[in-house]
Amino acid sequence: MSELSSTREEVLYTQILHLEKKVRMLRAAVKEAARIFSENPPGDLGLYTPEMINTLLGSTGHPERWERYLIRHGIVEVMKEDEEYDESVD
Repeated sequence: MSELSSTREEVLYTQILHLEKKVRMLRAAVKEAARIFSENPPGDLGLYTPEMINTLLGSTGHPERWERYLIRHGIVEVMKEDEEYDESVD
């Protein structure tokens, strides 16, 4: 079995980090969707933010809008986590 070159090893490591970040983003998006639906039973829009309501109403026939909202939420959550990690390293 051949060993990986240091360049190939760096590329693989970078790809793994990228995939790990995507998984964290998707996990945050799913967690947000579960939170929204557990706190807001169907028909009760009381705790929805204006952005959530616009997304929900605008997603009729366009489910990708709701998907984009959740993914954006996941990205923001991961960015916040990464900033907290960076600050704790200093």
